Amino acid sequence: MLQRTWENYFIVRGRICSEFWKKYLEERKRKIFFIMGIGFDPRSIIGLETIINAGVKDINCLAIKIEEGPDSPSLELEEMIRVNYSKIERVLSPANLLTEPIKMFDNGRRVGPQEIIKLLNDSSKVNLADYSDIVVDASALPRCIFFLIITELLHIIDNNDMPINFHVIVAENSELDKEIKQEALDENAYPFPGFERATSAEYLEGIPKICIPILGENKEYHLRKICDNLKPEEVCPMLPFPAKNPRRCDDLIKEYYEFLFDSISVEPRNFIYAAENNPFDVYRKIIYTVQRYNKSLEPLGGSIKMIVSCLSSKIMTIGAAIAAYELRKNNYHVAVWHLDARGYSLSKDIKEKLEAVTEKSELFSIWLTGECYG
Repeated sequence: MLQRTWENYFIVRGRICSEFWKKYLEERKRKIFFIMGIGFDPRSIIGLETIINAGVKDINCLAIKIEEGPDSPSLELEEMIRVNYSKIERVLSPANLLTEPIKMFDNGRRVGPQEIIKLLNDSSKVNLADYSDIVVDASALPRCIFFLIITELLHIIDNNDMPINFHVIVAENSELDKEIKQEALDENAYPFPGFERATSAEYLEGIPKICIPILGENKEYHLRKICDNLKPEEVCPMLPFPAKNPRRCDDLIKEYYEFLFDSISVEPRNFIYAAENNPFDVYRKIIYTVQRYNKSLEPLGGSIKMIVSCLSSKIMTIGAAIAAYELRKNNYHVAVWHLDARGYSLSKDIKEKLEAVTEKSELFSIWLTGECYG
C-alpha cells in the first residue's frame, strides 16, 4: 500500500499568503531560487512582488521565456510580455536575474517539455544545493512546462536527499482564465516525458487503461483527441466540487454531456469530485482511484495503466502533478497526456479592463518539501 507523502499538507491563500511569507522570512536567513515565466499574463509578477515585499534578502530568479516560433498567435501579445518583463527588472538586479529561452518547437516537433527537463538538470544554470528554498511560480507558465518543473524538481530533491524547502505558488483568477484562448490547437495529444512509457504499445498489451481527465471549461476538443489517441477502457472524469460557483459541476456536465454519455458511455459512478482550490484533494482522489482499480484486479493478478489529463485550472493541475510523481516513484503505471496549442490570445473586452480584473487574483502558496514535513 502506497504511503501518501502529502497526507498532511501546507497551503495558504490570499492575505494569509503574504502574512506567511513575511513570518517565514523573518524566522531565519534564507536563500531563495525563484522560477517563473515571462509572459503576457499580468499575474506573472504577483508572486515575485509578494515575496520581495515580504522582506526577502537573498533571491535569485530564473525567468523562463517561452518561444513558440514565428507563426505563434502569442506574438500579438509581445508588448504585454515586454511590459511584464520590465516589472521583473524593476524589482531584481541584473546579477540576480537569469533569463532562459525555452524553444517549444524544433522542425515542427514539440520539444518544450524535453527542453525544460534539460535546463533543470544543467548545474551551470540550476544548482539547487546553493539554496534553502525553491519557489516555482506557475502563474505565467504553460501546463506542459510547470507540470514538469514540479515533477522534475521533486525527483531531483528525492534522488539527492536534499533538505530543501520546495514551494509552488500560483495566482488564480477564473474571470481572467476564461478570457485567455488557446489558438491553433495541435492535431494530436502527446505524453509528457517521464510519463510516457505506461502508454507505449508494447507496454500496454492486454492491460486496461483508465483515464482521469480533470475537466475545465472549453476543453471538449482536447478530451476527444486524448480519448481518440488512447482509447481507454474506462474514463473517470474529475469535476471541481466544492467550487466557488456552486453550479460549476452542473455546467460542466452540460457542456460535456454528449461526449461523456453518448460517445464514450461514462458511468455516473465513475465521476470523481475534488475541491476546486485544493491541489492536495486532487492528489488524494487520483491516488485513491488508482489504488481502488488496482485492488479490484489483484485477484486476477493484473493491474491498470492510469492516464491523467489536465484540462482544468492550474491549482488543480498542481495536484495532478504531485499525484503523478508519487505514483511513478512507487512504480505504479501512470501516464500524463496533454493537448497543446501554438499560442494564445486575449479577448478584446478583457484588454480594456485588464488591470481591474487582475486585481481580483488570489495568490496560493503550496509547500511540498522541507521543514514543515519533519
